[in-house]
Order: sequence, then C-alpha cells, then structure tokens
Amino acid sequence: METRDQRESTRMLRVQVDDLKKGMYVCQLDRPWLDSPFLLQGFPIRTDRELEALRQLCVYVFIDPERGHGAPARTTPKHTPATAPSLEVRENPALLSAPPTEPTRFRQQLDRAARVRDRSHDYLRRTMEQVQLGQGVDTDEAREMVSDLVEQVVEAPSAMVWMTQLRKRDAYTSIHSVNVCILALTFGRYMGLDTTQLNTLGLGALLHDIGKLRVPLEVLNKPGALNPEEFELMKTHPVQGHRLLLEDPNIPPAALDAVLHHHERNDGRGYPDRLGEGQIPVMTQMVSIVDIYDALCSHRAYHDGISAQEALSRLYNMAGTGLDRELVQAFIRCVGIYPIGAVVELTTGQVAVIVGLNENQKLRPVVMLLLEADHHTPCARQLMNLGSDVWRQHKDAPAVRRVLDPDELHLDMAGLIREQISRDNGRPHAPADLEELKL
Repeated sequence: METRDQRESTRMLRVQVDDLKKGMYVCQLDRPWLDSPFLLQGFPIRTDRELEALRQLCVYVFIDPERGHGAPARTTPKHTPATAPSLEVRENPALLSAPPTEPTRFRQQLDRAARVRDRSHDYLRRTMEQVQLGQGVDTDEAREMVSDLVEQVVEAPSAMVWMTQLRKRDAYTSIHSVNVCILALTFGRYMGLDTTQLNTLGLGALLHDIGKLRVPLEVLNKPGALNPEEFELMKTHPVQGHRLLLEDPNIPPAALDAVLHHHERNDGRGYPDRLGEGQIPVMTQMVSIVDIYDALCSHRAYHDGISAQEALSRLYNMAGTGLDRELVQAFIRCVGIYPIGAVVELTTGQVAVIVGLNENQKLRPVVMLLLEADHHTPCARQLMNLGSDVWRQHKDAPAVRRVLDPDELHLDMAGLIREQISRDNGRPHAPADLEELKL
C-alpha cells in the first residue's frame, strides 16, 4: 500500500523562492528543517514575514499543490544539469586567455596573482584561529578577498591557476580552500558567469570547508583512516559551516547552499541531506567538482596527492552517477589535457612546465623551459607558445611528448614561482607567505 510520504513525494513541485506566493503549502526546504526558523516540517505560507524568511533562507523549496493554493501549473520536469533554471551557463573558452610570452609581463601577472593568493590564505588562517576561539566569521573581508580573486581570474587566469600548485600537507584546510576558490572562479569564468555570479560562486568556494573548524582537531588531522564514528563527526562539517554563516544576511543563498551541500551527489549517496539528481544547484555542483579535484591532487595528512591527469580521470569515472556528466566534461575541457602546472617532456628532449593553454590548440600549450635536453638548467627561463603560428613553418616544431613526475626530477616548483615573482620590478623577495611556508 502506498504511504502518505510516497503520495506526497509524487505531488511535490520544486519552486524557486522568488516565485513563491502566500497560500502555497511548503512541504520541503532545500536544507534541513533544523537549520530553519520554522517549527513545523510542512506549513502553508500565511504571512509576508514567512514569505520573506523563505526567500532569505532558501534558493528553492518543494510545495504540495494539493494542500495549498496559488501553485504553478504542473509541467513535466526536464533535467538540464548544466542549465538549471536559476543559473544559465554555457562554455565560453575565449574568456580564459593564454598568458603573455613576454617575460616581464608574465612575471608581473604572476606577482599580482601571488599577492592576492597570499592575502586570501592569510585571511583564512586568521579566520581559523578566530573560529576555534569561538568567534564568528568576518564575511565582509571574505567578500573583499573574493572580489580581488575574481578580478585576477578575469585579468590573468593562467597565473591564478598556477598559484594552486603551492600546496603544503600541514596547511591543507586553508590552502585547499583558496585553491578551490581559484579553480571554481576559473571554471565559472570558462562557463560564462558574470561578475556578480562569480563573486557568489567564489564566496561559497572560499568558505565551503569553514565547518571543519568545528570538527575536533584529532579527527581533522588524523594521519590514518577515520573509523566510522570519526567519519560521522567529519560529515557534520557542512552543517556546522552553514550554521556559522546562516546569521549573516549578506551571504547570498547560493553561496550558503555551496557550503551546506558540496558533498551531495546526484545518486543520492552524499550528505547531509542525501539530495538527488535535479536537487543540487549548479553552483554547488561546480564547487563539488573542484573540491574533489583539488583534494585528489593535494598531499594530505593521510595520503599523497596524485597527478592532475589521474585526478581528472577519476572525476570522469564519477560523471553520470555521483557527479553531473556535462559539468565534469566541461571542467576537464576548462583545465585542459595538459593542466597548468604539469611538467612535461617535449619532443626536443627539453623539460618544461605548462603555464597556459591555447583553447584552439589544446595539444600545444604555453610552456616555460626548465631543463635542456641534456638536463642542464638553461641560462634564462624561456617562455614558448607551442601553438604559435611561428612554429607552423618548422617541420620539427616542439610539442609535448609525455607528462613527467616533478618529484622524480627533484624539481622545486614552488621555488620556480618564487624565482619568477622576485624578479619582477626588482623585488628582492617573494611574498612572505610563500617564503614562510617554504612551498
């Protein structure tokens, strides 16, 4: 026999909060009821105050048209993951330009990117200390940080993505949050989001793991695998983060949703609410994809990071089940076959690092030479655009032969970045954060 819950689930309609009207019966929110001010789990909207509270709290709700009035006409839902009703996105690769090959301009872009990244990481370290002392989150400063990051991603996306190579095992939580923000903004830019949308996406990405500061340190930093009880504690961090930020009226609902639901999966196996396909907003899905990618690439307390190529392969295998297939494939195209920061061997025998992508020639990126064919360091760092028209006249034009493991070559990638930014405008030192972390 069909239960009442089963009957109600077949009647539910998903409605954006801007389309809500008094008289509609709200039977489900896009977040847990305990995170809302509503005492009843299901109620008709009777007052303007209730209507406004829903609009401030939620992105969408589910209504029961048979238990209220004013409901929109029922239509057959059409699932279009990459173009959710509240956010239309489409790939626009032209928005991610390749870096300049003129050394001074390249170093200037890298220097500005390092400064913004440095300030963002400093903000998160201070925020971690404040939250652990029982204080709140300075979201005004967070919005300023994200605005600066958006500006740099628009101006010099390749330089910003290269900053995500600066990883350190014992500062994982803060560095990972900055990396997720940078990569999410780059992905959002690639998908054609405007500045306002990028700021919302970036805020959710920067603060997505803020709830981990409410997880006991012995669980958060445990060097081995978590036991079932510890894992349940870790799984509380999205709700903990959401509660930390819920009181702030200046945080957009879409950013709050990214904090609360970035561990949800389309197959219903995520947490905390076990949402399914069609229930997870696009921005939240974008943060989820980037979160997984950077976590796989990062050295953490309990495992070493893997290569960007392997991380992309694992993401691809998750597409269509836990993750949206179209968004995953778009992210892979955004990152590129040879992601920025990858070390490669050229057909000339030289070793180089990828510093930028050519959208129309994905197999021919912009590289910086690290080693000559005899594995000696060149006298000067040379930038080469392998997709340049100049090479079309050369039968033996250099191209990427294979991807290398930088650890096997004992290459100091962070040292290379410090070297480049310290040369800019005669600056004698790299930003303090890079020196301090010895990345």
